[in-house]
Amino acid sequence: MFKIIARKGFYCPRICCTNCGEPIVDASNAVVIYPKDVDEGDVLFYVAHKGGCDRTLTEMGGDAGGTTELTTALAWMLQNAGIKTPEDVDRAFTIADMTTSL
Repeated sequence: MFKIIARKGFYCPRICCTNCGEPIVDASNAVVIYPKDVDEGDVLFYVAHKGGCDRTLTEMGGDAGGTTELTTALAWMLQNAGIKTPEDVDRAFTIADMTTSL
């Protein structure tokens, strides 16, 4: 799930675990979970910490079972959002870095 955190007048989007609600601070330690049997169309997905949180969501989801590491999913999302060149990435990180110290 996505949350917006307000700090000192800035709004910082965060990705949080759908299961426990805590922020994902290490994308390599999180997964995107989605239904495993989808031919075409849009589907909702969950984001969870690897381990207990992803197991809980997979067990609750019934037909859930497809997973992708969050690092890979984020790369796809950036690509799909038009952030494709090193310059695009640099521009995005320059803006994001401004809020890191808040």
